[in-house]
Amino acid sequence: KVEKSQEKPPVKDAAKAADKAESKEKKHLVSISASELSWIKMGIDAHPAFNVILKGGESASWRAENGFHLVVGNAGGVSIIFDGKKLDPLGPSGKVVNINLPQGFVDAKPAALPEP
Repeated sequence: KVEKSQEKPPVKDAAKAADKAESKEKKHLVSISASELSWIKMGIDAHPAFNVILKGGESASWRAENGFHLVVGNAGGVSIIFDGKKLDPLGPSGKVVNINLPQGFVDAKPAALPEP
């Protein structure tokens, strides 16, 4: 007879458990949905920033332990949900904005704008 503590969960349950463990480890979640073509430079925790291009109708999500630094190249073309809360619009279409999530987060390497 196998005791309960020695039973292995089905693979499906193990994947769910791994997702839950990651979500506890990475406590912040940002989801960005684009209504227009938008460029985003994303800094996560202390990792180097990277570029993302989202077309209208596309969306993407990232997790971070400490926070995010974003440069959004088309403020009116995106909507952002951070830790389950929809943020106010960032600005009009075409406007470039910098945003730290959570507010005051400074651990990320700056997501500087590219030189012209």
